[in-house]
Amino acid sequence: MSTWRITEFSAQKAAGRVAEPGGDERPFSIEAWLPCDPALAVELSMSDAYRSLLLPRVGEAVDVELRGPRAVRVIRREKIDIPTASFREWFATLCSIVPAMAGWNAGTWQAIESELDDIHDLDETRNDPRPSRLEHWWLLLAWMREHGRGGTETTRRLGWLHLEPAPSCIAIATDEDPVFVDATLANQLVLARVAMTA
Repeated sequence: MSTWRITEFSAQKAAGRVAEPGGDERPFSIEAWLPCDPALAVELSMSDAYRSLLLPRVGEAVDVELRGPRAVRVIRREKIDIPTASFREWFATLCSIVPAMAGWNAGTWQAIESELDDIHDLDETRNDPRPSRLEHWWLLLAWMREHGRGGTETTRRLGWLHLEPAPSCIAIATDEDPVFVDATLANQLVLARVAMTA
Protein backbone atom coordinates (compact mmCIF):
# COMPACT_ATOMS: atom_id res chain seq x y z
CA MET A 1 0.00 0.00 0.00
CA SER A 2 1.35 3.44 -0.90
CA THR A 3 0.31 7.05 -0.27
CA TRP A 4 -1.42 8.79 -3.16
CA ARG A 5 -3.51 11.98 -3.51
CA ILE A 6 -6.96 12.48 -4.93
CA THR A 7 -6.61 14.74 -7.98
CA GLU A 8 -10.24 14.73 -9.17
CA PHE A 9 -13.62 13.73 -7.83
CA SER A 10 -17.13 14.29 -9.18
CA ALA A 11 -20.10 13.45 -6.96
CA GLN A 12 -22.36 13.52 -10.04
CA LYS A 13 -20.23 10.95 -11.86
CA ALA A 14 -19.44 9.10 -8.61
CA ALA A 15 -15.85 8.75 -9.80
CA GLY A 16 -12.46 10.37 -9.53
CA ARG A 17 -8.73 9.99 -10.05
CA VAL A 18 -5.79 9.38 -7.73
CA ALA A 19 -2.11 10.03 -8.40
CA GLU A 20 1.05 8.84 -6.68
CA PRO A 21 4.11 11.07 -6.14
CA GLY A 22 5.91 9.45 -9.10
CA GLY A 23 3.19 10.58 -11.47
CA ASP A 24 1.17 7.39 -12.02
CA GLU A 25 -2.53 8.31 -12.08
CA ARG A 26 -5.52 5.99 -12.00
CA PRO A 27 -9.30 6.36 -12.12
CA PHE A 28 -11.51 5.04 -9.32
CA SER A 29 -15.25 4.68 -8.82
CA ILE A 30 -17.13 5.42 -5.61
CA GLU A 31 -17.47 1.65 -5.11
CA ALA A 32 -13.66 1.49 -4.71
CA TRP A 33 -13.68 4.23 -2.03
CA LEU A 34 -13.42 3.33 1.68
CA PRO A 35 -13.92 6.51 3.78
CA CYS A 36 -14.12 4.96 7.25
CA ASP A 37 -15.32 2.01 9.29
CA PRO A 38 -18.45 0.55 7.57
CA ALA A 39 -20.63 0.95 10.69
CA LEU A 40 -19.70 4.65 10.96
CA ALA A 41 -20.33 5.07 7.22
CA VAL A 42 -23.89 3.79 7.64
CA GLU A 43 -24.46 6.17 10.57
CA LEU A 44 -23.07 9.17 8.67
CA SER A 45 -25.07 8.36 5.55
CA MET A 46 -28.29 8.85 7.54
CA SER A 47 -27.32 12.37 8.68
CA ASP A 48 -27.79 15.40 6.43
CA ALA A 49 -25.07 17.18 8.39
CA TYR A 50 -22.41 14.49 8.01
CA ARG A 51 -23.19 12.69 4.74
CA SER A 52 -20.79 14.95 2.84
CA LEU A 53 -17.91 13.74 5.06
CA LEU A 54 -18.13 10.40 3.29
CA LEU A 55 -17.06 11.86 -0.07
CA PRO A 56 -13.43 12.06 -1.22
CA ARG A 57 -11.82 15.53 -1.18
CA VAL A 58 -9.50 16.74 -3.93
CA GLY A 59 -5.97 16.98 -2.52
CA GLU A 60 -6.68 14.47 0.24
CA ALA A 61 -3.84 12.01 0.99
CA VAL A 62 -5.07 8.42 0.72
CA ASP A 63 -3.78 4.88 0.78
CA VAL A 64 -4.19 2.92 -2.44
CA GLU A 65 -4.29 -0.85 -2.87
CA LEU A 66 -3.47 -1.96 -6.40
CA ARG A 67 -5.94 -4.61 -7.55
CA GLY A 68 -4.89 -5.47 -11.07
CA PRO A 69 -3.47 -3.60 -14.06
CA ARG A 70 -5.71 -0.51 -13.58
CA ALA A 71 -8.05 -1.34 -10.67
CA VAL A 72 -7.47 0.26 -7.26
CA ARG A 73 -9.04 0.48 -3.84
CA VAL A 74 -8.78 3.98 -2.31
CA ILE A 75 -8.71 4.24 1.50
CA ARG A 76 -9.01 7.44 3.54
CA ARG A 77 -6.05 7.96 5.87
CA GLU A 78 -7.55 10.65 8.13
CA LYS A 79 -9.99 9.70 10.83
CA ILE A 80 -13.40 11.34 10.40
CA ASP A 81 -13.86 13.73 13.29
CA ILE A 82 -17.46 14.38 14.34
CA PRO A 83 -17.47 17.31 16.77
CA THR A 84 -19.32 16.87 20.07
CA ALA A 85 -19.58 19.02 23.18
CA SER A 86 -21.60 19.33 26.35
CA PHE A 87 -24.35 21.93 26.13
CA ARG A 88 -22.47 24.18 28.56
CA GLU A 89 -19.23 24.10 26.49
CA TRP A 90 -21.07 24.60 23.21
CA PHE A 91 -23.24 27.40 24.57
CA ALA A 92 -20.29 29.27 26.12
CA THR A 93 -18.49 29.30 22.75
CA LEU A 94 -21.67 30.43 21.01
CA CYS A 95 -22.08 33.31 23.48
CA SER A 96 -18.50 34.42 22.80
CA ILE A 97 -19.17 34.65 19.05
CA VAL A 98 -22.78 35.87 18.66
CA PRO A 99 -23.02 39.53 19.76
CA ALA A 100 -26.68 39.22 20.84
CA MET A 101 -25.75 36.41 23.25
CA ALA A 102 -22.85 38.16 24.98
CA GLY A 103 -23.22 38.34 28.74
CA TRP A 104 -25.86 35.59 28.92
CA ASN A 105 -26.25 34.65 32.59
CA ALA A 106 -28.63 33.04 35.10
CA GLY A 107 -30.95 36.04 34.86
CA THR A 108 -31.12 35.61 31.09
CA TRP A 109 -32.09 31.96 31.47
CA GLN A 110 -34.79 32.95 33.95
CA ALA A 111 -36.19 35.58 31.57
CA ILE A 112 -36.12 33.22 28.58
CA GLU A 113 -37.78 30.40 30.53
CA SER A 114 -40.58 32.75 31.63
CA GLU A 115 -41.31 33.48 27.94
CA LEU A 116 -41.41 29.84 26.80
CA ASP A 117 -44.83 28.25 26.49
CA ASP A 118 -43.31 24.99 27.79
CA ILE A 119 -39.90 24.63 29.44
CA HIS A 120 -40.03 20.83 28.90
CA ASP A 121 -36.69 19.45 30.24
CA LEU A 122 -34.65 22.53 29.32
CA ASP A 123 -33.04 22.95 32.74
CA GLU A 124 -31.99 19.31 32.94
CA THR A 125 -30.64 19.33 29.35
CA ARG A 126 -28.57 22.49 29.69
CA ASN A 127 -26.94 21.22 32.88
CA ASP A 128 -26.18 17.73 31.55
CA PRO A 129 -22.36 17.35 31.36
CA ARG A 130 -22.47 14.60 28.71
CA PRO A 131 -21.25 15.58 25.23
CA SER A 132 -23.63 15.38 22.30
CA ARG A 133 -23.50 16.14 18.61
CA LEU A 134 -23.77 19.80 17.71
CA GLU A 135 -26.96 19.32 15.69
CA HIS A 136 -28.75 18.31 18.88
CA TRP A 137 -27.87 21.62 20.56
CA TRP A 138 -28.93 23.62 17.51
CA LEU A 139 -32.28 21.86 17.59
CA LEU A 140 -32.69 22.85 21.25
CA LEU A 141 -31.87 26.49 20.44
CA ALA A 142 -34.38 26.43 17.55
CA TRP A 143 -36.99 25.01 19.93
CA MET A 144 -36.34 27.90 22.35
CA ARG A 145 -36.62 30.42 19.51
CA GLU A 146 -39.91 28.92 18.33
CA HIS A 147 -41.55 28.48 21.73
CA GLY A 148 -40.44 31.87 23.03
CA ARG A 149 -41.67 33.71 19.95
CA GLY A 150 -42.87 37.18 20.77
CA GLY A 151 -41.08 37.34 24.12
CA THR A 152 -38.87 40.41 24.55
CA GLU A 153 -35.78 38.57 25.85
CA THR A 154 -36.12 35.66 23.41
CA THR A 155 -36.40 38.05 20.46
CA ARG A 156 -33.46 40.15 21.66
CA ARG A 157 -31.17 37.21 22.37
CA LEU A 158 -32.19 34.74 19.65
CA GLY A 159 -33.50 37.03 16.90
CA TRP A 160 -30.42 36.24 14.76
CA LEU A 161 -31.58 32.60 14.49
CA HIS A 162 -34.13 32.12 11.70
CA LEU A 163 -36.45 29.12 11.49
CA GLU A 164 -37.18 29.73 7.79
CA PRO A 165 -34.83 30.61 4.90
CA ALA A 166 -33.90 34.31 4.96
CA PRO A 167 -31.86 36.62 2.69
CA SER A 168 -28.06 36.38 3.12
CA CYS A 169 -28.46 33.38 5.44
CA ILE A 170 -27.21 29.81 5.14
CA ALA A 171 -28.53 26.64 6.71
CA ILE A 172 -27.10 25.21 9.93
CA ALA A 173 -27.74 21.52 10.45
CA THR A 174 -29.92 20.28 13.31
CA ASP A 175 -31.25 16.81 14.08
CA GLU A 176 -34.39 17.76 12.12
CA ASP A 177 -35.08 20.79 9.89
CA PRO A 178 -32.16 23.23 9.50
CA VAL A 179 -32.08 26.71 11.01
CA PHE A 180 -30.72 29.73 9.15
CA VAL A 181 -27.98 32.15 10.18
CA ASP A 182 -26.31 35.13 8.51
CA ALA A 183 -23.59 33.73 6.22
CA THR A 184 -20.71 35.67 7.84
CA LEU A 185 -21.76 34.57 11.32
CA ALA A 186 -22.28 30.99 10.12
CA ASN A 187 -18.69 30.86 8.84
CA GLN A 188 -17.41 32.01 12.25
CA LEU A 189 -19.50 29.33 13.96
CA VAL A 190 -18.22 26.59 11.64
CA LEU A 191 -14.59 27.69 12.15
CA ALA A 192 -15.13 27.61 15.92
CA ARG A 193 -16.49 24.06 15.56
CA VAL A 194 -19.88 24.84 17.10
CA ALA A 195 -21.86 24.36 13.87
CA MET A 196 -22.03 22.25 10.72
CA THR A 197 -23.67 23.72 7.63
CA ALA A 198 -26.56 21.68 6.28
